[in-house]
Order: sequence, then C-alpha cells, then structure tokens
Amino acid sequence: MSNSKKYDATDVLDMATLIEADMQWASFMVTDIKKRLKAVRAELNSNSAIALHYLEQAVDLYQYVAECRLDYHSRETERLALECSNIKGGEHDTTP
Repeated sequence: MSNSKKYDATDVLDMATLIEADMQWASFMVTDIKKRLKAVRAELNSNSAIALHYLEQAVDLYQYVAECRLDYHSRETERLALECSNIKGGEHDTTP
C-alpha cells in the first residue's frame, strides 16, 4: 500500500510550533508548582517536611522531562522553519 499524501511543510511546522507552545506551558506549570512547594515547606514542621521532600523530588523529575521535551520540540520547530524557507512553495512529497 503506497502513501500518496503530500504534506505542506508549513502544516508540519504549525504542528511542531503547537507542541513547542504546549511544552512551554508544561514547563511554566512545573515551575509554578515548585514555587508553591517552597512556600508550603516554610509553613511545615520538620516531620511533614520529609514527606514534602519526596514530592519535591517527583516534581524535579517532571521538570527535567518537560525541559528535555521542550528542548527537542524547540529544535524541531527551528529545523522545520528552516525547511519551510528552503522549499519553494512549501510542498514536500512524502511518496516512497
């Protein structure tokens, strides 16, 4: 079965740009959670702080993953923007 679809490079760029924006929001939200956790830590006694420590570690992991994905999608968006500017008419034939 052959794939005869043709994609406009700007369509792919639009998708990559949307993904990049979503990852920027995810990164913002994780940063906001970390700020709020810091405020909660200041209000807790030492026993509760241990439980909070594990939550902070999880948020740090989520932040790392979000930043890695944002970095990837930012680079992909840049690559596709360059491809769009190099392709006359923006059309790219994906037929094998």
